[in-house]
Amino acid sequence: MLEKMLARLLALPILGTWRVRWVASAAASLEEEEIWPDLLWRLAALLRAGLGLPAAFQKLAADQQALLVDLAQEAGASGRGGGEPREKSGSSLDLGPRAQAAYLLAQQNMGDFLGACARQASLGDPLWQVCRQSLGQSWRPSILSQLPSLEACLLVAQRSGAPLAQILETYARFLEGQIDAGQLRETALSGPASSGRIMASLPLVGLGLGILMGTDPLGFLLGSWPGGLLTCLGAGLAFAGYRWTRNLTRQAERGLL
Repeated sequence: MLEKMLARLLALPILGTWRVRWVASAAASLEEEEIWPDLLWRLAALLRAGLGLPAAFQKLAADQQALLVDLAQEAGASGRGGGEPREKSGSSLDLGPRAQAAYLLAQQNMGDFLGACARQASLGDPLWQVCRQSLGQSWRPSILSQLPSLEACLLVAQRSGAPLAQILETYARFLEGQIDAGQLRETALSGPASSGRIMASLPLVGLGLGILMGTDPLGFLLGSWPGGLLTCLGAGLAFAGYRWTRNLTRQAERGLL
């Protein structure tokens, strides 16, 4: 079902291996990043309502399968262009084709994980083992990245007797804080990134203005050895400045500065 859904989203008759990799390498959207906090809040609410861990994961797995069916129908309706889009939690209609396909892939991966948890819980085995075993799956990084932390939460609750619901709520708040910080960082870096692109285009603007003024900058730059030397030097400096600005922006986005 997922492969047909992704093929429809990308307007492709067959979704080959390289297209799957193209989707899998897409950056996580805000909707995709919120999958884990939403799951943790729902799991904590079920535990506080009195459900045991096996029943809670079975409930979550069933709800996830229903959500996947709804998302498939939503994506199909969006691809056909028929009807009004429905307002619902987890809607991805406002995303681009690649981001939407990545979001659906992440939801499918979460469904696989919850299904494994439900099966493990029905056997009475520790659920933290599912987190460790699932790290070897070829899932979206947004899903895999939080499995070790969830495993730690389950182990702490099991060994210390601390309320798992409270641990999960604290973990969910932490993830939401990280998402908010990332959004603020992205907003703050939009200005420097735009400035870098503008600065990189200034040499071309200068050439255009020179041509409009009736001079012959291209003839000088390409028709003489001093011009060729200046062209190589200027192009090298412009490229180095662009790469330097881009590397600084990426490091700031990752919180490394």
